Amino acid sequence: MKIVKPQYMDELYNKRMTELKKKYNFVYLDSVEKFQKNFKYVLIFVLIAFLPALYIVVNPNIAPLHSDDSTFLETILVSSFLVIGVFFILYLHELIHLITYPKGWRNKYIVHKKPMMYAVYDGFVSKKRCLFSLISPLLFITCALTFLMLKFNINLSLIITFFLVDFVASLQDIYVFYDVIKKAPKDSYFYGAMVTTDVSKEDYKRFLQKQNT
Repeated sequence: MKIVKPQYMDELYNKRMTELKKKYNFVYLDSVEKFQKNFKYVLIFVLIAFLPALYIVVNPNIAPLHSDDSTFLETILVSSFLVIGVFFILYLHELIHLITYPKGWRNKYIVHKKPMMYAVYDGFVSKKRCLFSLISPLLFITCALTFLMLKFNINLSLIITFFLVDFVASLQDIYVFYDVIKKAPKDSYFYGAMVTTDVSKEDYKRFLQKQNT
């Protein structure tokens, strides 16, 4: 796995696609661009839909981050944990994406684009694997947070905050997940946002073997 800048990934992607387009016919799936174009409206909807959860987070009488008798140091520690936890959830979200891609860590990248980051796999992904990878962070992190909330006495405001962060980070994944189900043929394979049905199962297996050697 490498942490790279967007320019590095763009150059690598363009190089790969120049080679692959000579062999396979691809169709571009513009789900990401459509989502990002309307993200501000999506975020407004989310804020309205999650107002009850936000109310719990900000209301000191329901699940305060710290009590009235907390020392200044305790308040600083809890606040620091909250900030660190938010970044940890975001990084864990992208790491889960990478883990659910096919084997071969040399072909997995974290692209750091201030202030965000996102996961990229340099290789073919089947439609089933693509769908699994898209939805996995939301499922796994939601289950983990629910387990922590039920098993341990962890501040409810922290749990809700981390869940909201992961949910907002998953909005694009959810939208692309729906678009892939709707538009991508059953036996299709993805390379980035490009989809093709020209890749056979044998081609895919050979490609994965090559990635792991």
